[in-house]
Formats: sequence, C-alpha cells, structure tokens
Amino acid sequence: MTMLIDNLCALAVRQNPGRTPTRADVQRNIQPGLVHLIRRALRVGGDSLVARWVNRELGLAPGSDEAADTDPNELASWLCKEVVWHLQSGPRHWTAPSDETVVEGRRLVAAC
Repeated sequence: MTMLIDNLCALAVRQNPGRTPTRADVQRNIQPGLVHLIRRALRVGGDSLVARWVNRELGLAPGSDEAADTDPNELASWLCKEVVWHLQSGPRHWTAPSDETVVEGRRLVAAC
C-alpha cells in the first residue's frame, strides 16, 4: 500500500470516529478535495504524494496533452474506491503523520 492510501485511510477514519467509513463517507468527505489536488497534479506536477501517485499510476508528464485529457473526477473516484477497499479489508490502526494531511473542518484542503 502507498503512503497516499495510508494517509487517506487515516483521514477517513478521523472523520468518522468509532466506525469504519463507508464508500459514501469517503466520497462525500474526501473525494471533492482529491479532485482539486489531482487536477493540479495533472496540470503542474510537483513532489506531493498526490502528484507522485498520478505520475506513477498514469505515467503521464504533467501538463502533457494526455494529462490534460485525463478526468480528475474519475481518478479521485478510483482512489476513493481503493481507500474504502483497504479500510474494509481488515483491522489496522490507521494513523498518518500530522504534516502529511491537513484538514479544515471535514474537507480535505491540502495533503500528500
């Protein structure tokens, strides 16, 4: 599992104390912020966990025509499905370094 998935799992658990987050929870609380982060990673790249994940998974150069044609909503949805699968795959203590994930209220504003 990647550090990005670990951090997103930890974020989902912190946003849903006392229970395993559902797919609806992850889509509602995490996916909107991921769309913005993925869009930026596709456009300009960078060294964030999200940018590295996009580069590794897609093999696209930031700002390329192929990256411009990639739907960030689709990638965010796929990533959220991965998060839910990992959360439901078995017990684990999900924690993330506080400097990796920043949360404002219940919306992911900067991460990874």
